[in-house]
Amino acid sequence: MALLDATKDTQGFGLTNVNPDLASERLTGSFSVPRLTAVLDGGAERTRLRRAVVDIIESDPVFGRENQYFQNQNERYEAAVRKAVHVRKKMQELGWSEDGPESVYVYRALSGDVAFLLHRVFMRSISMLGSDKQVAKWIPLATEYQLIGSYGQTELGHVGRSATHTVVFAQLYIHGKCYGVHPFIVQIRSLQDHSLCPGITAGDIGPKMNFEHVDNGYLMLKNVRIPRENMLNKFCEVQPDGTYIRHGSQQINYFTMTSVRISLISDEVILPLMKACTIAIRYSVVRRQSKLKPGFLIKCFAAASAGQPVPPSVTYLAAMKPGKCPAKDKLDFLSPDMYTDAYQHAAIRLISSTAAKLQDLIQSGAESHEAWNQCTVQLVQAAKAHCHYITVKNFVETVEKLESTAGIQNIMKHLRDLFALHGIFSNAGIFLHDGYLTGAQMDMVTASYLDLLAIVRKDAVPLVDAFDFTDKSLNSALGAYDGQVYQRLYEWAQKAPTNKQISPAYEKYLKPLLHNKLSKL
Repeated sequence: MALLDATKDTQGFGLTNVNPDLASERLTGSFSVPRLTAVLDGGAERTRLRRAVVDIIESDPVFGRENQYFQNQNERYEAAVRKAVHVRKKMQELGWSEDGPESVYVYRALSGDVAFLLHRVFMRSISMLGSDKQVAKWIPLATEYQLIGSYGQTELGHVGRSATHTVVFAQLYIHGKCYGVHPFIVQIRSLQDHSLCPGITAGDIGPKMNFEHVDNGYLMLKNVRIPRENMLNKFCEVQPDGTYIRHGSQQINYFTMTSVRISLISDEVILPLMKACTIAIRYSVVRRQSKLKPGFLIKCFAAASAGQPVPPSVTYLAAMKPGKCPAKDKLDFLSPDMYTDAYQHAAIRLISSTAAKLQDLIQSGAESHEAWNQCTVQLVQAAKAHCHYITVKNFVETVEKLESTAGIQNIMKHLRDLFALHGIFSNAGIFLHDGYLTGAQMDMVTASYLDLLAIVRKDAVPLVDAFDFTDKSLNSALGAYDGQVYQRLYEWAQKAPTNKQISPAYEKYLKPLLHNKLSKL
C-alpha cells in the first residue's frame, strides 16, 4: 500500500501532468517519503525551514539559473559574484546569520553556483590556526567583507580574480633552515582599486568543468614582504630575533587542508551525486527502448549445450573444464594457460547459471520478456565475463606473434600478465565463488600482480611515449613531452582572455562590497 498521496509529490506540486509511469512508481512506495525526507534533514522542523529558505531563494529573480548553460566563463563568474553579494544582503535583511541553519540551506538552494566559497575557508583557516589577537583583527574584517579572502596551497586552483587576501601555505625558512609548511596571510590586491600588489602575479586558470562560475586561479610571489605577525601563530611563532617556538604538533598546520577536503566532499560531491541519482532514476523510469529479445550469449550457450554449431568466439561454452585451479605458487599465475583457463571457467559458470535462472523463471510461468528483464543484472555480469575472457585470450595470442627483438615482446608479456591478473584481483569474488580458486591461490595472484606493477612501472613512460602523440595533438598542459607542468600551466593561464580584462564583477559588485556600500546596490 502506498504511503504517499498520489495526487501530490513530496513538495506539494500537483501531479496532473506527470508521466504516468513515474506517477505509478510513486504509488508503489513501501515507505513514507515525507518521513524519510525529515530523517534526512534531521527532523520535520528542519525540513520546513529548508523548504521555506528554498522558496525565498527560488522566488528571487537574482538567483535565477535558467540561462546559465548559455553563458560564457566571464558571464558565469560575474553572475556568481552578483549572487554572492545579493545573498549577503538578503541574509542581513532577513536576520540570518552566517553560522545559522538558514545559511546551509541557502547555499544548498544555490547549488554552489555562487562566488566567495573560499572566503569561508580563509576565515576557517584563521579561526583554527590564528592566535586570539589575529582572530580579533582579521575575522571582523572578513565577516564584513572589508577584504575578500582565499586559500593558496602549493598547486594551482585556489586564488583568482576576486580575492584581496589569501592564506598561503608555504615553507618557513629562518637563517637558511627550513621549518616546514606554515600558514601566512598575504595581501595580493589593493583595497582601493583591486590592482595586484607589487611582486604578485595572479589570475584565473581558465575553463573548469562544472566550475565556470568559480575563479580558481594561479598565484606567484616574487620578493613579497609581509609583516612577521601575518604568520598564523596559534601553534607556532617566530620571535623578533628569529627564534622559532612551537606550541603544538606541526601536523596541526595541515588540519585546515584536511578539513577543506572534507567540506569539498560534503558540499561539492554529495549534493551533486544526490542530484545525479535523482535525474538518472527518474529518467530511467520514463526512458523507452526497443522490445526485449533473448540475446549474441544465452542462445549460443543453449546451442553449444545441444552440440549445435556456434560462432568461433563462443566455442568455449561447450568446453567446460571441471575441477580446480592447479596453481601451486605465485609464478604459476604468470602462465597464460593458468589465468586464461580461470577466465574461461568464470565466463562459462556465469553464463550457464544465468541461462538456468532464465529457464526456471519461464518454466514457473513468467513471460519470456519478463524473465529476461528479471535476469538483466546477471546477464550484464555474464557478458562482462565473456568479454574479459575473449580479451585475455586474444591478448595472449597476439603477444605470442610479436617480434622478440628490442625487448618488445618481453614488455608486452608483462602488460598481458598485468592485465589478466588485475582482472582477477579486482573481481576476486567471481573466481572464488565456486571454489575454482582458493583463498591461498588468490593471495598468489595478488603477490604476482604487485610484483608486475613494480616491473611495468619502470617502462610506464616509454610505453606511452610509443603512442607517439605530438604535444599539439595532446593539447594538454599536464601531459606534454617535456613534463614542464607548472611552467606550462602558468603560461597557458596567462593566455586566457579572462586575465587580459578588468574583472567584470569589480566595479559593479566587488568595489561596493569592499568599500562597504551595500546599501547602494
